[in-house]
Amino acid sequence: MDSRRSVSAVHTPAKPGGLRYCMPSAFGKHGAGLGNEFFPWVRAYIAAQVLGAKLINPAFGRNSRGYGKYFGTSRFDWVFNKVVERVLPKVEFSERDYLEYGGGDVALAIARFAEAKHLSERSKYVLVTGGMWGGFDHIQSARDFVRARLYQSPATANNLFWLRQKLDPDKLLVTMHVRLGDFGAPIVVDAYRGKFNVALPLEWYERVADSLFEIFGASMQLLVVTDGQEDQLGKLVTQYEAVTTCGMTDSDCSDLLALAAGDLAVCSVSSYSMWAAFLSDAPYLWFEPNLQQLDNFYSIWGHEPSQQENSAPTRLAMQRCLSSVEEIRPRGCPVDMDGRIPQPLVDQLRIKLGTKQRAADLLYYGVCRPSVLQPSPTEVPCSMDSFSS
Repeated sequence: MDSRRSVSAVHTPAKPGGLRYCMPSAFGKHGAGLGNEFFPWVRAYIAAQVLGAKLINPAFGRNSRGYGKYFGTSRFDWVFNKVVERVLPKVEFSERDYLEYGGGDVALAIARFAEAKHLSERSKYVLVTGGMWGGFDHIQSARDFVRARLYQSPATANNLFWLRQKLDPDKLLVTMHVRLGDFGAPIVVDAYRGKFNVALPLEWYERVADSLFEIFGASMQLLVVTDGQEDQLGKLVTQYEAVTTCGMTDSDCSDLLALAAGDLAVCSVSSYSMWAAFLSDAPYLWFEPNLQQLDNFYSIWGHEPSQQENSAPTRLAMQRCLSSVEEIRPRGCPVDMDGRIPQPLVDQLRIKLGTKQRAADLLYYGVCRPSVLQPSPTEVPCSMDSFSS
């Protein structure tokens, strides 16, 4: 099938009326972290849009983390979800179906799936999808849905307001995700390769801060999103006076949006940090010892068997970087334990800092000279050479 075809080109809208639902399958009795829950939830949302069906939220009532309070769901939502799944004809959309019907944009794959299964002719069913497969690329069109759900939390706007009160809008904002409480102690650096959900060394965050402050000085500020306490954050607080989310209540959603709002994000190796980077267009740093190396490129998942085929997303990305006429600047930058920041990224951040000055922003009573625009900076190739300092 031609992957360039639009959803409307292959999908026949469902007839009005009927009982059509789309829902994410449950992770289990205790549920999963917010970043994990979002994957099947977003996929179910996209399916509901394509099929003209009603979206059913995850069964947060059974999640021990209490996410229901953020999204206004009932403690007994899992009962309703279970009844719907048992009473209505069930249609499962799995990773195998996704790949069979073209992969890529999941909206198009679902449209092809629906066409093959004649779902537009059925008046009642529940489409169920589960799992964290597919990556962020296949749900890219639903970023606004995720943002909308995060802002839905009653505490989100208030938390973000008070964080903004502590930040200087003219300064470069670097956000850091320092995951401590539920990840356990850091491990030997050489053991991080390909490992997730482990705490990163605090020294790495501190050295990154050292490098950034050496370059930008008082023109930058730190915002640390953490599940720990300020006395665990070392010089990030004592020397660099980082603003933190410590002490904020009901902050799971606001923390994620705060991470995504930085001019540069320093990620932990977690799906939560990944969602922050996904919701942002800003550059981000990734702990180099965690990344896999594949044919002179770094990747997160390139070592997996599913990414070894020539048609796999990682292989296709490598081919595009190698064959692109226009040089490509990587948004995610690996940084080793020394904390040194690649020079191309420093140049990019300098440009960003210049655009944040309200004195030169007409909207904020600023002024600008009637001068010719400066030429664009030289682009940096998408290769490991561009990651070097």
